[in-house]
Amino acid sequence: MKAIISYSHADEAVLDRLHKHLAQIKRDGLLDSWTDQEISAGGVIDDEVNNALSEAELFIAIISADYIASNYCYEIEFQEALKQQERGAVIIVPVIARPCDWHSTPFKKFRALPKDGKAITDWANTDTALLDVTQNLRNILNKRGSHRHDPVSSTPDFNTSQRNYKVKRDFDSIEKLEYQEQTFSEIKKLLESYMGEIAGLENIKAKVLDTTPSSFKGLIVNRNRINNECALTISTDNDDNHNNQMFRFSDGECIWVDLENPMESSYKKCFRLGFDEYDMFWNMEGGRYHFHQEESQVLKSAKELADIIWNDWLNQVGLSIHG
Repeated sequence: MKAIISYSHADEAVLDRLHKHLAQIKRDGLLDSWTDQEISAGGVIDDEVNNALSEAELFIAIISADYIASNYCYEIEFQEALKQQERGAVIIVPVIARPCDWHSTPFKKFRALPKDGKAITDWANTDTALLDVTQNLRNILNKRGSHRHDPVSSTPDFNTSQRNYKVKRDFDSIEKLEYQEQTFSEIKKLLESYMGEIAGLENIKAKVLDTTPSSFKGLIVNRNRINNECALTISTDNDDNHNNQMFRFSDGECIWVDLENPMESSYKKCFRLGFDEYDMFWNMEGGRYHFHQEESQVLKSAKELADIIWNDWLNQVGLSIHG
């Protein structure tokens, strides 16, 4: 099958790794992929891209914020692929390279890879993510090949490749720890970004006090109100401060949250690692004043956790998000 791989040049490192993972598929004669890297000196870019798009049966888009922001990738290549997809001439497969707002684009109607549309950079092991991409692409190519040799089928079943399959599995201790570390790292990055967002507000100060691989401490001061400040501490260490009756049910991998406001009572919360036969996720425990088991809430992304922590932190100093 002929494929075009559409990507932003900011994601060339992901493209290079994907090429290596696709090597065996190409050796098996299942895939003939094209990228703009094959345009030689003197070639007319628009003409060669249009030729590749017209011949392609598979459109692989490596998605990131840079891709969505690119006028050429998004406005020209992707829009042409959409037209061809509507005619049944091409299959569109988004490959999510980095977290971005792709759910607000037309890509949301296609089954994204890797599994569950989780960005490659959010996986503890990049090769595992790309292996998932490769295996799913191989399934698409094998199904496409079977249609070609089936005299009863005159029209390929493009919808088959959009189905979402889940495979039961177990998670070992290292995978759980890596999932905890990856989530915690993403939370810290998001919180630092959020703190930058409020830096321009009048009489509002936010400062990172300390950060390590297993802890983060920050302070927000609202100078519009007397003595209104709140320190946030998050940690993956289950030290003596957390090993008490308040969190007696929170064994295993956790992300601990402490909010200290001189004007408010103690606020503690933890996110406990959970898992089923398919996925790992986070359960929220604790709250203001005393421990209680909150209504079951499954959180699957670092952003969900970071947004809860951020909103709690803002509420402690009289801030809220509008719009």
